[in-house]
Amino acid sequence: MTTDPTPLVPDPMEFTSPDRERERTLFRIDGEDFYALKPKGGQMLRLGIEAAAIQQRTGGTGDVDLSDALIIDGFMDTCFEPETTDRLRERLEDPDDNFDIDTLMEVMQALERAWGRRPTGRSGGSSQRRPRSGRTSTARARSKA
Repeated sequence: MTTDPTPLVPDPMEFTSPDRERERTLFRIDGEDFYALKPKGGQMLRLGIEAAAIQQRTGGTGDVDLSDALIIDGFMDTCFEPETTDRLRERLEDPDDNFDIDTLMEVMQALERAWGRRPTGRSGGSSQRRPRSGRTSTARARSKA
């Protein structure tokens, strides 16, 4: 008797990403209105890690190095509407404007707090926490059979 060496493969699981509209957040600097767009979960994860690294390195002083500047620039491209990004870059480069990196970092931190570092939109029921049963999982030794 011969057996078929090809295992049975079930139909592939298929998923569809839900449509999401990014939350638009108004903020003001020196009386001027700007808009930020809440990043989706994957972007927020990366941005949160990068922002924490800057905060740890600089202590919030605004003294940034090249890698920090690239992270801040990436945040601006990801989270600000294009007109906001253009205007803030213009202000940063204007030697007569008091707006500088320290204020921009305050804005970034305030936006992260406002967004709660949560992804845009609600995902399905799998993200809901199950009530704790009081028991914790522990590794069990394998039995020798």
